[in-house]
Amino acid sequence: DEIADRLARFTRELLIIRDAVEMPQRIEVALADQFKVPQVVLRLWRVADEFADQPFAAPVDADMRRYFDEMTVPYCGLKNDLVPMTWLPEKGAQARSVALLPLRSGISPQASGLIVFGSPDADRFQNGMGTAFLDRISEVASAALARLMPQDKAVGPAQS
Repeated sequence: DEIADRLARFTRELLIIRDAVEMPQRIEVALADQFKVPQVVLRLWRVADEFADQPFAAPVDADMRRYFDEMTVPYCGLKNDLVPMTWLPEKGAQARSVALLPLRSGISPQASGLIVFGSPDADRFQNGMGTAFLDRISEVASAALARLMPQDKAVGPAQS
C-alpha cells in the first residue's frame, strides 16, 4: 500500500538522523517530500534547556499549549484563526486547509509540540476525514523528537 510505504520511508529517514537538533527541520522536509504537503511547520515546547534557544522552540502562549493538551485527535479542516497558522510560510496566506497534529512525549497526556500542515487546496484536509494515518505520523515524529525533551519527560512509548 502506497501510504504505508511512505510512512515506512518517513520513519527510515528519521532513524538515520544523528544530530538531535536537526530533527525538527528534517521532519518538516521529510513530511513535505513523502506526503506531498505544500507547507509543513513544527513547533516544540517543553524541550530540554539546551535546545530552548532553537527556532523550533520559539515561545508558545500557555493558553495555546493547554488547547493542544486537550486535543485528542488531529484537527483537519479549513484554515482558522489559531496562532499556529502564522507559523506557516508567509503566515499561512497560501493555506486554505490545514491539519494540526499534536505531539506527545511517550505516554504524557500533555502536548510537547505541534506539526502544522497547510495546503492551498481547500479539500486536502477536511473536517470529518479519518485521522488514523495522521496519528501514526504524529507518533513517529514524537518518538523521534523525544531526544529533544528533558529525560524525565521522554518516558517510554505511547500507548494506543
